[in-house]
Amino acid sequence: MVQPELYFVPSLAVNGMTFYDGGSLPFWRGDLIVGLLAGGIARLDVEGEKVVATERLLENELPRTRDVAQGPDGRLYALIEAPGTDGKLVRIDRK
Repeated sequence: MVQPELYFVPSLAVNGMTFYDGGSLPFWRGDLIVGLLAGGIARLDVEGEKVVATERLLENELPRTRDVAQGPDGRLYALIEAPGTDGKLVRIDRK
């Protein structure tokens, strides 16, 4: 058995992930973007085969995130649970 290279306590409650290589968020290119059931997303800064930094984002803006994906337009999208709806597809932009 080999110990994990990276783990989180408490768990991030990962629910969907994608490597981002789009053009709309160039500073995230090459990073792993993870949807979080607890809300928001996490960005794992990947260099080579190592995660060198992590960042939790949009915890208050996005409720339970069910999946994240890069669209054919190179933008990042998240499928979220939205109270009072069947869910929502949102585009993630960062200023």
